Amino acid sequence: MHLQQVIHKNPRLFAGILFGLTAAINTADAKPNTLTLGKFGPRPTVDIAINGSKPFTVIVDTGFTGGLMLDKALVQTLDLTYINTTQMQNMGKGKTIDINNYQGETVDFGSFSLKLDNISSHDSHILAGKDMPKGVLSAWAFTPGTFTFDNANNTLTHDSEKQLSARQAGILPLETEQQMFPSFDVNIDGKVLKGHLDTGSPGTITLPLALKDKFEYQQAPQITGKARMPGRELDIWSGKLKGDVTIGQVRLNSPEVKFLDGIPGINIGSSFIKTHKISVDVENKLMQLH
Repeated sequence: MHLQQVIHKNPRLFAGILFGLTAAINTADAKPNTLTLGKFGPRPTVDIAINGSKPFTVIVDTGFTGGLMLDKALVQTLDLTYINTTQMQNMGKGKTIDINNYQGETVDFGSFSLKLDNISSHDSHILAGKDMPKGVLSAWAFTPGTFTFDNANNTLTHDSEKQLSARQAGILPLETEQQMFPSFDVNIDGKVLKGHLDTGSPGTITLPLALKDKFEYQQAPQITGKARMPGRELDIWSGKLKGDVTIGQVRLNSPEVKFLDGIPGINIGSSFIKTHKISVDVENKLMQLH
């Protein structure tokens, strides 16, 4: 018999109000639920189903606060109820993309389920393709309680009753009101800046391009590739810092960093996350590096 764990959320795209919302959960049967993670490149994925559909793969992304966004071709097969179309800024620069909003449904993970009040899609085919994941699921939907990424064991665990404490080892405070994403202090060569987890980013540390000239380097930044965004393609700059980067008790010695135009703050990406077990308690605004 499968545990039925239902969480009601009303996610908003890139909005701090996400973290002030309440959730209803069946606590009588609540227990930690562990999902086995797949991989799309360095990005974690899970298989889900909606409305009795065949399971399909979505990326689990801490750099996305929109609940669940699906490929538009998949949405047409799921019998979702259309609500409206809104616009979302696409990495700033005055560019927007149309977002189609649908009535929420219960998302089935196999061993438990989560009910979202909103599902969305967009007209770009960035997720299209035979072998591409068919959507992006916000990790911040796994509330209340604590969710833990354990990439060494390829698992994501959601414990609706677990709370982190500021007295525990490896704890970092999270700022949720003033930042686009839950953010924490990142010390880069003596400069304390705000960073956020981004499992959808393949790198270790990616900074806004505007910060490129603020540091000293062993190897100066140069263009090394392209990043594809919905409706945009951006240059990726890479360089090797002369100084160190410190996140909580973790120190990275003269790491390679990347720069990308228009990103909101510093991305701590999947290459960092896969080497550290990380727990997040959004309600208590705490993150733990194990």
